[in-house]
Amino acid sequence: MMASGIPVIAFSTGGNPELIKHNESGILVETGNIRMLAEAIISLLTDSIKRRTIGVRARIRVEKHFRIMNNTQATTDIYSMLGRKRHMRQYWRAC
Repeated sequence: MMASGIPVIAFSTGGNPELIKHNESGILVETGNIRMLAEAIISLLTDSIKRRTIGVRARIRVEKHFRIMNNTQATTDIYSMLGRKRHMRQYWRAC
């Protein structure tokens, strides 16, 4: 949804705080706090400027930090680093 420019409201749990910056690229609410969730929904429904601003910022954040090529390269880099470490351990054991 964020990649489409739609503002997101989510509980502040798991990976959500990594993806969503509160009141910037989405709204984070305390996990399980239904009242806070309702207030966040109402705030976006009643404030079109806030809704649009958060939506635009959400899209920019996803495009900048969570593109598939960036994630693929980061994963490849991790596997390469782990492979080098394993290779070095085997090298030193052989010496």
